[in-house]
Amino acid sequence: MTDFQHTIEKHEDTLVVALKGKIISNLSIETIELDIKEQISKGSIKIVMNLNDLQHINSSGINFLIRMLTNTRIQGGDLVLANVEGNIKKMFEIAKLNEIFPIYSSNEEALNHFKIEQ
Repeated sequence: MTDFQHTIEKHEDTLVVALKGKIISNLSIETIELDIKEQISKGSIKIVMNLNDLQHINSSGINFLIRMLTNTRIQGGDLVLANVEGNIKKMFEIAKLNEIFPIYSSNEEALNHFKIEQ
């Protein structure tokens, strides 16, 4: 049993990736990284990462988010975060990750990021 799960839903031309549980190692994120890279290779370059149900993230998880952000931007897209709360929000602020990632308080606001951008 894993402490981490994810789901990927498509909303028009944007992927909404929901993270659930704890990212505690590179093993936690192997599957999701492959899934997202496959979607990017198919042209899905607008991604919302919903962190609402994420309980813990360590440096492996942060590195993963930065890699996915880089991959989408290289392809001309973007990756934004939604529902970043509690200790995860505090950690993002301390590490100044809120200056790297656009962060929104809901999935709807995050999806609007891409509508405004066009």
